[in-house]
Amino acid sequence: MYFKQPLLLILIIFLLGCESSFIDVLSDEEVEQVLQIIEEENNSYINNIAILKDNNIYLMKDADKASLIKLTNDSNSLRKNVKISYDNQKILYFEKNLGVVIIDTTGEILDVADEILNAEQIDWLPNDQGIYYLYNSKLNVYGNDIELPSLSSNVYSPNKKVISAAVSINGDVAYIIDYNSSYGQGNTLYVKVNDEDKTIFESAGNPDYPAELAYVNFSSDGNSIILGYQDDYYDPYPVKVEIYDELVAESPIKSYENPYGIATPCYNSDLNAFASGYAISSDGEIGLTFINLNDSDKSFSYDDIIITELDWK
Repeated sequence: MYFKQPLLLILIIFLLGCESSFIDVLSDEEVEQVLQIIEEENNSYINNIAILKDNNIYLMKDADKASLIKLTNDSNSLRKNVKISYDNQKILYFEKNLGVVIIDTTGEILDVADEILNAEQIDWLPNDQGIYYLYNSKLNVYGNDIELPSLSSNVYSPNKKVISAAVSINGDVAYIIDYNSSYGQGNTLYVKVNDEDKTIFESAGNPDYPAELAYVNFSSDGNSIILGYQDDYYDPYPVKVEIYDELVAESPIKSYENPYGIATPCYNSDLNAFASGYAISSDGEIGLTFINLNDSDKSFSYDDIIITELDWK
């Protein structure tokens, strides 16, 4: 007997509604098939996660650990900034002394942008029409002639620097400027919606929470912002993450803290689910965590998959 996905609801009702003597009609193999289908349905919202692990790029097709596929060969050159495309068909990453490498989901190299030898942050442009990268407080573009807005600010400081920047699928831009002023060190988050400046968060230091705003990204649909707060000891990972809806920093819809670090947090607002690397202990090992905000039963962690970064759109 073979069960197909469209029969899932009928099977669940059947199993829950029958008395135990009637369930015995199913063989052990058939019961196992039903349970497997239910498990696959519970985890079906997780798919196509790009992972940097042991300096190699992996693709995790779904929530099953067995779906983790290694896409690259070992290299002595440092790799970072792994990003999957919006259509889930390509992955890019930065490799030291080589540039930005673009591969498909089988690991085949599609392009190498060897002119990009320095990139602090990198990702795909809207609709995967090229890539953007942050370097020396400026957003640059590769593979497209689109012009991104300048990362301007009203901060008057000779030591100001853009430390994190992101472009959403809608073309909006968010960036964090770190600066020193007469009031001390501070940082400000700017968002340019339709190329209009909008300051939605500002911090001049908080003695009750010493970690500083240091990371910004958009949700997969571009309607939410992810902020990461960092301290010096566990650099480069944020120790606190907040998610703000509708690009308004009035109060976060969700907040997470880990004193040992949270790596590359991603939020899918359509599914209301959060994925990140999550420090297991003070030794710096980062496990894999998925949190479904609608249904905690669909949340899970893999402490035995030690990663450096991930990306999920």
